[in-house]
Amino acid sequence: MNKFNALSIHKNDIIERYQEGASKKSLSKDYNVGIRLIKRLLEQEEIPNNLIRYGDEKKKKALELARNGCNDVEISIETGISLYLANQYVNIVKKEIKETYENSKLIKAKDLRKIRTCVVEGKKYSDITDFYAGV
Repeated sequence: MNKFNALSIHKNDIIERYQEGASKKSLSKDYNVGIRLIKRLLEQEEIPNNLIRYGDEKKKKALELARNGCNDVEISIETGISLYLANQYVNIVKKEIKETYENSKLIKAKDLRKIRTCVVEGKKYSDITDFYAGV
């Protein structure tokens, strides 16, 4: 049994501790494995590297602001996170919108462009989704 398989036994504990804010370095020390194995385990579970960790209130707030239509500069100023990270949150919201409506047969390509434009212009995410969901 290799180390990665042995580590998979503790997978839920590792993921939970990582989401609470534990670093990969501390996890690797606690479980006596390399950081690369911890990274591999977290990547396998598709947990974002540095975007959403439940212990960080600034990052939660940034995602909420992105959903409310703020652009990356506004998010960065409001929360104090870097402009790069703020841009990542805006991209996550754009991706959510695209995934939600791209598969719908009712929405055409020009409507998708309108949705993306609404996000860039600062309209609220919930208004856009309600409108296109037919609510």
